[in-house]
Amino acid sequence: MKLTVFGRCGPYPRANEACSGYLVSAGGTNLLMDCGPGTLSRLRTTLTLPALDAVVLSHLHYDHCADMAVMRYALEQTSCAPLPVFCPAEPAEAHLMFDSPVFDIHPLREGLQVSVGALSLSFYEMKHPIPTFGLCVQDAESSLFYTGDTGWFDELVTLVQGADALLCDCCFTDADADKPEVHLSARQAGKLAMQAAVKTLYCTHVWGGASDDEALKREVGFVPAVVVQEMSSYMLSSK
Repeated sequence: MKLTVFGRCGPYPRANEACSGYLVSAGGTNLLMDCGPGTLSRLRTTLTLPALDAVVLSHLHYDHCADMAVMRYALEQTSCAPLPVFCPAEPAEAHLMFDSPVFDIHPLREGLQVSVGALSLSFYEMKHPIPTFGLCVQDAESSLFYTGDTGWFDELVTLVQGADALLCDCCFTDADADKPEVHLSARQAGKLAMQAAVKTLYCTHVWGGASDDEALKREVGFVPAVVVQEMSSYMLSSK
C-alpha cells in the first residue's frame, strides 16, 4: 500500500502548501481520502480522474472537502461512470458543492464496512464539532488508520489497535495557546500511536499558521514518527 500526500495543512494552508488530501494506492486501486483546497491540482499530476476509484471525505469542513466543488466541473468533462463518494450526510448544506450526477454519494455511519477494489474500508465516528469519521483501510498486506480531525477519546486507542500505520491529526504542541479539544496535540498523537502499538505514525493536519515540523516531531515522543511532506509518497508495510 502506498500513501501519497497532496496536502497536509488545516484549517487553511501555509504559503505554497495545500489542505488535507491523501491518495492510497494498492493493487491497481486508487482511493482519495479528503479533498481540501489544492488537492485536485496535485492529484492530476499523479493520475487521471478516470483512474480514481472512490473518494472518502472524513467530514465536511471546507479544509477537507472544498476541492470537490471544482472536481465536479472536471468530471463533467469526462465520460466516466459516477465517482463513488463516501461522506457524512451532515451538514446537508455542504452537499450543495457536489450535488451533481457525476458523484455517487454513500452516507457514512458508525461501523460501515465497504470494499473499493483491492481495499477494504471500515468507518468509525470521531470527536469533532460536526459528524466526522475515521477510516481503517486495508489491503492484502497492510493497514492504515486515518483519524481525520478528532479530539482525544479513550475508545480511539481500541479503534486504532492493530493498524500497521496511523495517519493522525496532529495540530498543536503544548506551547500553542488555546488548543481546542477538537484536535489532537502532537503529544496526544504520540500517546495514541504508542498505546495502539502501531508501527509508524504519520503526523498531518499541521497548523496553517506558524507551526514548526521539528517541534511537532520532538513533542510526539514516538519512534518512528514522520511529519508528512506534501507531494511525498510513503510505502506502508506490515513488516
